[in-house]
Amino acid sequence: MLKKSFLLVMCLSVVGAVSIAHAAEFIKAMLFPVQLTVNQKEFRPAKGEYRILNVEDDAYVPIRPFVERNGGRIDYDGDSQRIDVYWKNAEEHIAGISNKSSNDNFMLSVHSAKAVYKEGETVDIWGTFHYMKDEDITIYHSYPLIKFTIVDQDGLAIRSAQQDVLSRRPVSPAFEMVRIMPFYEIENYHIIKYGDDEYLKLKKPWLLAPGEYTIGVLSEYDYTDAVNKDPVKQRLETTISITVLPES
Repeated sequence: MLKKSFLLVMCLSVVGAVSIAHAAEFIKAMLFPVQLTVNQKEFRPAKGEYRILNVEDDAYVPIRPFVERNGGRIDYDGDSQRIDVYWKNAEEHIAGISNKSSNDNFMLSVHSAKAVYKEGETVDIWGTFHYMKDEDITIYHSYPLIKFTIVDQDGLAIRSAQQDVLSRRPVSPAFEMVRIMPFYEIENYHIIKYGDDEYLKLKKPWLLAPGEYTIGVLSEYDYTDAVNKDPVKQRLETTISITVLPES
């Protein structure tokens, strides 16, 4: 497969000058000798691997080394001029703290890589929804099935937004769903906490500020099986506590 360095747009700012050609069109770009970090880890290119460029105050990073060096994969189809990006959220998750809740059918768990994070650090939290029986059943639920809740030390509580249209999901033995808490859950918490105007002033609204937090997972669903032909409502919820320490 032909490998090419395609450009990934990231909004930043400026410095030094070169031109790039694509399909007989020219744009003027400037070398942008900036340090790039991904989740607090420096993304350092090998010597001569690529350059970060600035085009009209947008920073451009070649997509192949950026994605592949962060655990993803790139596929390029020259005939259709199509680039496909395949990306996993992480190669592995190791829980530092966990909690769980269960009923006759399912076990819902919440996990965090740490109990204590530092200010500016990405919070790594995920939930799992595991079926424990040996027979097939069907569940009906809104999206997402695993919802996150955040309660801060001031008592402000938020939960994931949901789509109220029910999804029908056949469930077989050993079924398990995993959902990683996305950045937008924390961003939504900040919008509710500060309001739109103050939220826009936050430098990194996807990160939690120093403080104490209770993070939970919640699943609400109906189920039917060989015995229960009419849907039976069930609800599971569990929480953990984390701390974000201020920079010393």
